Amino acid sequence: MSLFIISVSDSLWGQSPDSLSRYLEIATQNNPGVKAVFLAYQASLQKVPQAGAYQDPQLEIGYFLKPMEIIDGRQVANFQLMQMFPWFGTKKAARTEAVHMAKMAFEKFRETRDNLYLNVSIQWFTLCRLQQRLINNKENRELLILLEELVLRKFSSPVTGSGSSYSLPAPTALSATPNMGSTGMSMGGSANPQSAPAASNSGMSSMGTRGDAMSGASPGMSDILRIRLEMAELDNTMEGILSEIKAEKAGFNALLNRPLESEIIVPDSFGQTPFLFDTASAMARIADQNPMLAMISEEGLAYKAEAEMDRKMSYPMIGIGLQYTLIVNNQRP
Repeated sequence: MSLFIISVSDSLWGQSPDSLSRYLEIATQNNPGVKAVFLAYQASLQKVPQAGAYQDPQLEIGYFLKPMEIIDGRQVANFQLMQMFPWFGTKKAARTEAVHMAKMAFEKFRETRDNLYLNVSIQWFTLCRLQQRLINNKENRELLILLEELVLRKFSSPVTGSGSSYSLPAPTALSATPNMGSTGMSMGGSANPQSAPAASNSGMSSMGTRGDAMSGASPGMSDILRIRLEMAELDNTMEGILSEIKAEKAGFNALLNRPLESEIIVPDSFGQTPFLFDTASAMARIADQNPMLAMISEEGLAYKAEAEMDRKMSYPMIGIGLQYTLIVNNQRP
């Protein structure tokens, strides 16, 4: 299965001051929860050498205020050094348990850190999405402005064919009047009834063309009003996007544990990166890299090592000691 995911350009993932990787580093350094689990992991590492170490030797010193009389003299002091050893394999089991507990603490640290990374990344790409929406709306508004100018120019320009609509056919009728007048005089004034219908027809044609011009003006004005309405809707949408960006920036700075008014710079352009998705390989990587699964596995191994250590501790311990007695010879006369 072939998918395409949106990825940021190479400059975004670099170590620039305002890249996502830099913000993730800041969030890791400032987040108190991540600091707490990391210190717990360091403390568990310090327990590993302690679990494998033997107990400190015991030194006992006894001094007699009144020396004890014995055959060879008087016993003044007594020194005793003792070292205890657990049963064979006990310390190894204890060290193994400590190692697995340290690994479990590390996986818990990874889980906390990855959750923080996830939240920061979600907030970051939400800001990027809102930024792209704002850019697209601004570009659409610029296109609407250009379209409005074109409609205004078309609306303000003379209507095509308006010269013929306002021209009257009167000159043609007047030029024919003298000839008709001479004939009318000879026929008894029959030209007047013919000129009246011609004038009425020209008046009706001019009124019709004016009506067509007025009807052509209405669609142009409606287009302008529609464009301005869409521009107002875009302005309202951009105001809402700016409010969302402000809220998301405050949440992003809260994740970074820094002032809410801190500036955040997001990229202006994105690109598509091909991503091949395989269900089997994805599930295998999840099983290998999921910190919660690894933590559960390490916890099980730690319990097994603890059970082995408890069984070994039920056996007797071995002690090696050294004793020295200070004896003062009796002085004889």
